[in-house]
Amino acid sequence: MSPVSRPRKSKKAKRSKGGGAGGAAVSRGADQPFGGALLPGQRSALAALAQGLGHDREKADWYAESSARVLDEAGVLLGADGPREVEDATAVLLGARLHERVHGDVGGLWFSAWFEQLAQAAAEQVRAGLEGDGGAWEAPWRLLHGMASIGTPDLCAVALRMMNGVRKQVRGAVRPPDWLRLLPKPTATGEVRLLRDPCLPRIGVMAEFAYPGGVDRHVYLWDVDACEIPCLAGGGTHEDFAQAAAAWRSAVGDTAGQRAPHVPDQADLQCLVQLDLGEEMLRGTENRGRLDEWYRVGRRRYDLDRALRKRGQGLPPRQSLYTGVETQWAEEAFGEWYAERNGGRRPEPEGAAALAEEWLEGALPGTELQPSPHRVQHQYALIHDWRPDHPVTASAHALFPDWVRFLAERGGYPEALAERAATTATTGERTPADCPIEDFSGLEGAPDRPRSAE
Repeated sequence: MSPVSRPRKSKKAKRSKGGGAGGAAVSRGADQPFGGALLPGQRSALAALAQGLGHDREKADWYAESSARVLDEAGVLLGADGPREVEDATAVLLGARLHERVHGDVGGLWFSAWFEQLAQAAAEQVRAGLEGDGGAWEAPWRLLHGMASIGTPDLCAVALRMMNGVRKQVRGAVRPPDWLRLLPKPTATGEVRLLRDPCLPRIGVMAEFAYPGGVDRHVYLWDVDACEIPCLAGGGTHEDFAQAAAAWRSAVGDTAGQRAPHVPDQADLQCLVQLDLGEEMLRGTENRGRLDEWYRVGRRRYDLDRALRKRGQGLPPRQSLYTGVETQWAEEAFGEWYAERNGGRRPEPEGAAALAEEWLEGALPGTELQPSPHRVQHQYALIHDWRPDHPVTASAHALFPDWVRFLAERGGYPEALAERAATTATTGERTPADCPIEDFSGLEGAPDRPRSAE
């Protein structure tokens, strides 16, 4: 075992169930895996997983109630006059219920299973309405089309199967608008643009889409946050690339600047491939923007990959962010930086090497020099999971604030942001405003803050 790895616990806990991007470190306590690193009211990933998935997948108590709420509110779809409006409204209808459940004291957060049960309930309401019990059938019929349009291929197939079960009855009733049949088929044109925040691990990927015949051409935005495991901070459809870029800049804040979107290389789209889309990593602080796009983000990624493959090159293969990571350049650069500020004395080598390894493992390419306060807090938490009695652990703790200052200087951070990050490296604490992708509303003991998306 190498000197660097001696103080470290098993890395198995840093892998997600899918074996790709890393997860949170192993808990040292029942509900506080990182000592004081969690914000007030925030659940650890382990605690959220135990509560969220600890129920029968097919019989979670909330399925029926949430399905009824969606069907009660589905009348808003009748005001839509095109496929994009139905799809957007469907995403919001489902996202509202997901947000309610994620932030509520419930378990059984199997979102795919609920999607299937909602589709079945919608089809039953269509059938009942057409058979003359006085119930409305057109709103749930539109809902099924919207669900087919936002669902990943497996879930789309579920919605289509439910639609096919009542299609003959619908054809005998008043004919729905012709554009409704376009909904299961949003298609990427292959035009893609990308924006990166120069300071924060935040990336905006924008791709053009349309329905068959070029109907309702629009741009879909993936707002990717890579402070921890790459996840969706928000997203949705926009009129064009300019509007999508403006929405991304507004969500990110002042550090985003005014850079124009550029055409990305294939490697730049690794952020989409690495996106965490599974219920097993829910933390209970997901915002509405992320949950509104819970289903559609994977579907649009799939559709984009298909379109790019037709051009000869799809999304890049998923690369491991935890194997073959080169750290020597960072160790050497940090050593030189540290020596310049400490009379020629270099940092303790094993502590510096351990810091470099922990920081660079799991880092999305292009974000290595971005010590946002959120990312620093996450790394602080990981270091706190090392063996506390080992000298390398003590060395790494002592060096961590300087390591963050080094990265901030290399990355051209504004002074105020660099100092906030260095403070987090010392205390393990940050304010909710330092990570606007999280929503702490409704969590007991959580600090007040505005939601990042409604």
